[in-house]
Amino acid sequence: MKFLIVTIAAAAALVAQVSPPGQPGPVPAVPPSLVQFLQLTPDQIRLITQKNNEFNRFVAEKNRRAAQVRSEIAVETRKPTLDPMALGLRYMELELIRREIGAAEDKLRAELRNAMTAEQVNRLGALEKAMELVPLYHQAGAVRLVPPLPVTRPVTTILVPQGPAEGEPIEDQNQ
Repeated sequence: MKFLIVTIAAAAALVAQVSPPGQPGPVPAVPPSLVQFLQLTPDQIRLITQKNNEFNRFVAEKNRRAAQVRSEIAVETRKPTLDPMALGLRYMELELIRREIGAAEDKLRAELRNAMTAEQVNRLGALEKAMELVPLYHQAGAVRLVPPLPVTRPVTTILVPQGPAEGEPIEDQNQ
């Protein structure tokens, strides 16, 4: 039982640290290597951070409403007689929330690019072009033409074996 509680607590801590895509999370500082590559000014860095914070607050608000709608859907589906109108409206609202977040993210991206110089936008374009080559690089790595990209591994929990519970037989580990 202790093992289960420790595992659940560790998993909850990991989930709390990582935000899924499209989910708000703490806005990390603009990485120094990106600042250097794009030659961002301090004002641009502040703008990027501020706008990302505003976007994350917006997404958090929308996610709260989406959670509420999902809860309403669960209530509706537990009813003995389904109300297609009630379910349809709620599913439509979830889709509208998803679209609002996507539109806001597109608007944010455009706004941030508008604050960049032509040279910075060109450098950003080079990054986008490089990303298009990632699948090709993986294919070349699969046939050992290039070294494979390093695999990033998630943080794993170290499991500490527990002794047997009272009354349980002790199994021989050497078998």
